[in-house]
Amino acid sequence: MVSFLHLLLMSEIEIICKLIPPNKAFMIKRVSNEIYKLLKDKKIDAIVNADDNFIDHFIKKLSLDTQYNFIEINFVNCNLNFVDNIIQEIKNILKNDKLKKLNLRGNNLEDKNGEKIISLLYKNTQLTDLDLSNNFLGDISGCAISHMLYKNTTLEKLNLSNNLFSDDVVCEIASKLINNSTLTQLNFCYNKLKDVSSEAIANALCLNKGITNLDFSANSITDNGIQKIAKMLRTNTTLTILNISYNKIGINNSIANSLQYNTTLTSLNISNNNINVEGSKAIADLLKVNTTLQSIDISNNAIGNYGCKIIAKSLEINTTLRSLQISYNYIDEYGGYAIAKSLKVNTTLTALKINNNILYDNGVLAFIEILQINTSLKKLYISENYLDKKKVNTITEMLHINTTLTFLDLTGKYTNISVD
Repeated sequence: MVSFLHLLLMSEIEIICKLIPPNKAFMIKRVSNEIYKLLKDKKIDAIVNADDNFIDHFIKKLSLDTQYNFIEINFVNCNLNFVDNIIQEIKNILKNDKLKKLNLRGNNLEDKNGEKIISLLYKNTQLTDLDLSNNFLGDISGCAISHMLYKNTTLEKLNLSNNLFSDDVVCEIASKLINNSTLTQLNFCYNKLKDVSSEAIANALCLNKGITNLDFSANSITDNGIQKIAKMLRTNTTLTILNISYNKIGINNSIANSLQYNTTLTSLNISNNNINVEGSKAIADLLKVNTTLQSIDISNNAIGNYGCKIIAKSLEINTTLRSLQISYNYIDEYGGYAIAKSLKVNTTLTALKINNNILYDNGVLAFIEILQINTSLKKLYISENYLDKKKVNTITEMLHINTTLTFLDLTGKYTNISVD
């Protein structure tokens, strides 16, 4: 397989020859010519990463090329909306029966081009990964996506983030998910969607048996929408990754309560939702009984010291969680000490992010001391915690004892320590 940039526009060998002495360049040209002779009659699997330089000429060359099996094409921020006959060029590219991934992120396609490109995929039987994010797609394209999901039987990953879909069209898309059994990953983040959309998606996932990864972050879901998602989690048996960060959940314990019954979800991101101390209590209760969740992110939720101490207690009981993120939570040295102390007992947590809090020297040193005992933690992010640079030598000496930590981030205003 080959991976290259600006395919067919400029020979990488020619570029190299301009940068090295002529006597060495001669040998490189000779070898490259021999390689070319060997490969010119063979179809090679290729990954293409393009940018907007000469994109008009480049995409035409690409659509006509027959030497390569393009298995992945990335047109990211390429201004495809300005390319002449872009629909026909994409249609030609899709004729490649080896193409599995097409990334069209950030091309300002709008409905004018978006709807036509999507319609090309109604009967497509090879593409499995499609990224249409950040394209100003509206409801016309949304309806085309709905129809595509009804017709298409091969697409597995679909990224629709950062577009302009209305709640009505998302409900239409959700209705097609009920009987779609091939799509496994769906991303709807940054679409300003409200509760009615989350309710429609939740209802669909009560019946859908394919989707394992759902990203509904950075929308406008409130209590009502979250309760519908929570209800879905009680019965859904396929979803393993759920991201509902940057919404308006507030103090709502329904998700945590439902996950006491769910046995399939392994990753949950509810960061930036202002769940406060009450929410942390529900999360702690969940961690005491749930045996499938391996990663949880509750960063930037204002849980403070009290919430942190409650979480710490649950870590002494939990034996399945591998990754915990509690950054940006106003945790000082007392909350930090509680988490550090729990790591004396917990032997399963391998990654901890507690950066951007207010641990100061004592809080940071509490973790460094624990690392002399704990033999399971591999990654510790504890940066931006007001550590005095005078403590650097002490920390370095203490870390000599630990043989399991593979990554430590202590960077900050007064320090710049990162060990990888």
